[in-house]
Amino acid sequence: MTARAIDDQGAQTTSVAVAISVANNPAPVVSITSPSNGSSFIIGSVVALTANASDNGSVASVEFFVDGVSVGIDNASPYAASYTGVLGLHSVTARATDNLGAQTTSSAISLNIVSTILPYKIATAANSCSSSILCVPVVAVNPVSNVIGYDVVMLYDKTKVNPTGMVTVYGDLINSSYVDVANSIDTANGSISISLYFNGSAPANTTFTGAGNIFCVEFSKTSGFGASDTAGFSLPFIQESYFTGVLSQLSDPGQQISFPDSSFKAGLTFWLDNSPLRYDALNPSQYLISNINGNDATCSSLSAIAVQPDLGGSFEYNIHNGSSISISRDILGTSSVQSVINGFDAFLTRRVLINDRSFSPSVFQIIGMDVNLDGVVSAGDLSQINQRAVLLTPEFRQAWNYSSGGVSNGQPSKDWMFIDATTISTDLSFRISSTYPSNDGVGYSKGRVPQIPFCLEVPVSTTSGCSIIGQETYKGVLLGDVNGNFSTVGSGGTLRQNSANRVIFDLTKATLVDGYFEIPVSVVSNEEVNSLDFSMDFSSGNLEFNSVVDHSGYMQSLFNLNSDDKTLRFTSCSLQNYEMNKSLI
Repeated sequence: MTARAIDDQGAQTTSVAVAISVANNPAPVVSITSPSNGSSFIIGSVVALTANASDNGSVASVEFFVDGVSVGIDNASPYAASYTGVLGLHSVTARATDNLGAQTTSSAISLNIVSTILPYKIATAANSCSSSILCVPVVAVNPVSNVIGYDVVMLYDKTKVNPTGMVTVYGDLINSSYVDVANSIDTANGSISISLYFNGSAPANTTFTGAGNIFCVEFSKTSGFGASDTAGFSLPFIQESYFTGVLSQLSDPGQQISFPDSSFKAGLTFWLDNSPLRYDALNPSQYLISNINGNDATCSSLSAIAVQPDLGGSFEYNIHNGSSISISRDILGTSSVQSVINGFDAFLTRRVLINDRSFSPSVFQIIGMDVNLDGVVSAGDLSQINQRAVLLTPEFRQAWNYSSGGVSNGQPSKDWMFIDATTISTDLSFRISSTYPSNDGVGYSKGRVPQIPFCLEVPVSTTSGCSIIGQETYKGVLLGDVNGNFSTVGSGGTLRQNSANRVIFDLTKATLVDGYFEIPVSVVSNEEVNSLDFSMDFSSGNLEFNSVVDHSGYMQSLFNLNSDDKTLRFTSCSLQNYEMNKSLI
């Protein structure tokens, strides 16, 4: 292309030539997605027509035609129209037009409008793309009677599925044990011929009777079956056998639809007894809530969307909300935890601290002892367990959210830690040190507590665009609850107690000293006792608390009169067994 300029004196100049090319505008791509080819509908039914269309530019419209007559046009995806069925066999096409006017007409599908519902159909089903095996059901839509056998030819899309040769007879119409199956596969033409007939165990008067699933034909997916794809199936031949002859029937086709799964199914259980960590959305105050949020691999992008477990402890999580999950189960700082975190937990922790070889804690117990989450069981953890038991502190001060001086970064501490069962069974750090109580550098000990990440990777692998999602169970550990008392806590936070253990406040032996009543406290038990905890309410208008005095000489104890709920809480433990029927404090 050139340009020439001429002035008023007739002088001329021609520009330098510029080469241009005019590209063809590729036509759009369009295909009908519903109904499937060969589908049948009752006369007068409103048939939904849908199509997919794409273009290198944009799709301006999709127009639908039945027997060459336009029945609707749609300018936006999803492209759809409707057609009120008229008796007979019809041809349906869709024509897509792009933004530059290029057009493409889809392949035609047939649509059969009948006066009644066809007696048989192939049931359409949707399955996760991770399923490599499909079973395509053949269904009797109308009730049958006196049928003594079936001969069927099923056509399938050989580019997407292959028959395995397995045909399963259902029990909807007959006792399936009475039926034998023969089949032959024509791979070249994508068909399988099937015969159902009675075996020697069938009584003489046996027949197929009623409506429902008759049998299903098993197929395996080929590499041509995409993660989001559809395979069509039809029955060009289905023949009923009777004592007096045979009768050919008609059947609607069906589809097997594949879709990428996004649902991760898992469960929360308590470590000691595998009881579910349940939640009831209809009664939110009945159980402590567990929130499962999505997160990324670096635990830096917490999703705002949370799911909760059901009454069985199970939950479903959408993997599109993050490749990892964070599980939180927080306890209000003003809540009393003494029924589950108390002197006996401190007693077990002391045994670990002194390298008591007669006590080998489970991995869950040693995790429960490390309340500050620094990877070591120390005297500092013991102090915090005692303080939390009597509500001297509303939460454990932890290494990740507190400074060495005890200043919080503003994020709440962890009350529960969760770890997947797979890691517990495969990670050597969750196995006890081979030289316990010494540290072998591999297994756990007081100097090497397994570190549990705050974000847990969802077990997902991707093959050919299909997400294959595993299942998992997460074990919950309540920090500070070393002996697993949580499993025995009933509604209202009370412990279930079957033994005859008693804590006695003996008012008959109370004495008045310097204006204060001293009330002796003793223990009665048919077992060894190494800890004593109690909480006491009293009328602050009539009484004033002074102190708790240790008369035992061997207890380590701590008490606190909480100013919020006006409750006195006491915790204690000893490596020496408590004396029975004797004033301890």
